[in-house]
Amino acid sequence: MSILHDEKHPLPDALAQLVFNADEATITSATTPRRVIVVLSGAILETVKIGKNKDARYQLLNSDDHVHLLKKHGRDFSTYRPDITHQCLLTLLDSPLNKAGRLQVYISTAKGVLIEVHPSVRIPRTFKRFAGLMVQLLHKLSVKSVNGDERLLKVIKNPISDHLPADAHKISATHHVLAAD
Repeated sequence: MSILHDEKHPLPDALAQLVFNADEATITSATTPRRVIVVLSGAILETVKIGKNKDARYQLLNSDDHVHLLKKHGRDFSTYRPDITHQCLLTLLDSPLNKAGRLQVYISTAKGVLIEVHPSVRIPRTFKRFAGLMVQLLHKLSVKSVNGDERLLKVIKNPISDHLPADAHKISATHHVLAAD
């Protein structure tokens, strides 16, 4: 697609501020770009130790693999769905908004852990690998890139409001209510 313009047919002001760079496939603004910040709140990301002593290993607690353990401890196994967080991250990070460099994602877990997701992270496509990555993150508090020292996922200090711009509009969406600030 191309936009034709000349002195007789100038671009509207809104379009004049956008510059499309086909080589990089990104849209940049002539002014400071605004970002969309998404907080996945109440995510169920919790680890559990399976096995004893030397054979013990940690897994991401989920209702498919640990239903008996959850029932044994009186927990509602239907709420332990880290696969929902996995699907949300895949969708958000594959979005054109993220590819344009306009998206920042945070995860706030039900246990109060706040995670910053770097826009360039590639979330594993399979849930099993995602679960392993989350276990590593929750135990080591960060996941670095293979090629360098860049932290792709890291646990950060609460509250989330410390990481949001002061003048940002806040929109909250849940299955119960939709509220805007």
